[in-house]
Amino acid sequence: MESYDCFRDLYLNKDTTPIFNLAHGLITLQQLYGIIPNVFVKGDKAKQCYDSMMRMQREVPDNEKKVPTQKKKE
Repeated sequence: MESYDCFRDLYLNKDTTPIFNLAHGLITLQQLYGIIPNVFVKGDKAKQCYDSMMRMQREVPDNEKKVPTQKKKE
């Protein structure tokens, strides 16, 4: 989740795409490894990311919340 232009996009261009990308990445991590039990936010952008995550989780149906794992070829 590396973005060299994140600061410029957020503060100079007023573009919230990096927040969406971060929220989407965190959702994917949660789908793979389990829900993060305690989330603390500090700052406006962190709050926006958390709100985006909560909104994305509400929009995903329960049967799609798990990312399918690949089966080993034998």
